[in-house]
Amino acid sequence: MLFVVQEADKPQPLFRCGICDKPIEHASLGAVVFPRGLEPGERYRVLLVHKGSCNEAALPIVETDQGPPVSMDLADYLRRFLSEDSGERTAA
Repeated sequence: MLFVVQEADKPQPLFRCGICDKPIEHASLGAVVFPRGLEPGERYRVLLVHKGSCNEAALPIVETDQGPPVSMDLADYLRRFLSEDSGERTAA
């Protein structure tokens, strides 16, 4: 989940793992998990988790009849979100 923590001088983003509910301290330590086999334009809420044991615990939660879910590095996910062509996504 995404949160914000108010520091003394400014708000800071906080990412929490959907499995253990502990903070993900850096994007390199996290992953997003979502079902395999989504159709073009189909939306699905991702599960934000720590890499490693939390990621492994998330797989059976998100698995569908299309097979094991996709696990994407959180840093890669954020790079795609921030890329110049990300504005072409359809609004939710």
